[in-house]
Amino acid sequence: SDASSQSRRRSAKVLNGWAAKRSGSFLFMGDLNALPWSRTIRFLRSHGWRSATRRHMLRTFPSALPIQQLDYVFSKPHKHWRLLRVEALDGKILRVASDHLPLFAAYQWTPQK
Repeated sequence: SDASSQSRRRSAKVLNGWAAKRSGSFLFMGDLNALPWSRTIRFLRSHGWRSATRRHMLRTFPSALPIQQLDYVFSKPHKHWRLLRVEALDGKILRVASDHLPLFAAYQWTPQK
C-alpha cells in the first residue's frame, strides 16, 4: 500500500540520517519489503549505500517459490567494503523456516589509508 511504502521511505531516511551523524563504516541488512526499483531502495542508493545485489537480483520471497527480492545487504562507504560473495541460501529446511530465504554476503573490510 501507499502508506506502507511511505513508512519504508521514512525508515530509510531515519537510518541514513543516523549513519550521517556518525563516523565509520557501516553494513546494514534486512527485510526491507521493497523491490529493487522502489523509491526506498533508490533513496538509499542515491545516498551512498551500495547494495550487495546491485549487479543482479537475488530472489528471496516467498521462500516456497522465490520470485522477488525484498532482502538486502548494504554497505557505506563502499570504498572500505570489498564484496567477496553474495547469494540467497536455499534448501528444504530454509524454505519452511521463514517466508523469506536468507541472504548471505561475505565482505572484506579495508581500513582507510
